[in-house]
Amino acid sequence: MTADTGGTDMTTFLYSLDCGMYANVFHAEKVDFEALLMMSDSDLKGLGIPLGPRKKILTAVQEYKAGDEEEPKNIGQGFVEGGNSLGKGLFGGLKGLVTEPVDGAKKGGALGFAKGLGSGIKGAVVKPVKGSFEFVEKFAQGAKNTTKKMGDED
Repeated sequence: MTADTGGTDMTTFLYSLDCGMYANVFHAEKVDFEALLMMSDSDLKGLGIPLGPRKKILTAVQEYKAGDEEEPKNIGQGFVEGGNSLGKGLFGGLKGLVTEPVDGAKKGGALGFAKGLGSGIKGAVVKPVKGSFEFVEKFAQGAKNTTKKMGDED
C-alpha cells in the first residue's frame, strides 16, 4: 500500500480530514501526496499549517504508511465497518456545509463566507463519496473473507 500513491488525490485526502482549506497551500508549494508522505511536523509548520490540522495530517499519513487497516473477518464485520465509514462521510460532509462558511465568515467576512461555502459544498460531495467507496471496499473484503473461511472448512 505504501508504494502505490498514484491514485491518492491530495485534495480528497485533505478534505477527508477536515483540512481541505489548506489544499491551496500544498498546491502552491507543489506538494503532492507522494511528497506529503515525506514531510515532517516542522515541514508542515513551515507551510503555516496550524497544530490541530498538522496532527490530523501526520496521523493519517502514519496510518497510510503503516497500512494497519485490518480486513474485516466476515461479511457482518465488513458491513458494520463499511457503514461506519459511510456514516462518517455523510456526517462530515453535512457538518462542513455549516462549519466551513461560518469559519470563513469569521476569518474573512463575506468573501470568507463565500470561500467557506464553496469549501463546504466540495466537502459535502467528496466526503460521502469517499465513505461510499470505503463501504463497498469493507463489505467486499468481509464477503471475500467469509467465503475464504467457508472454503477452509471443507
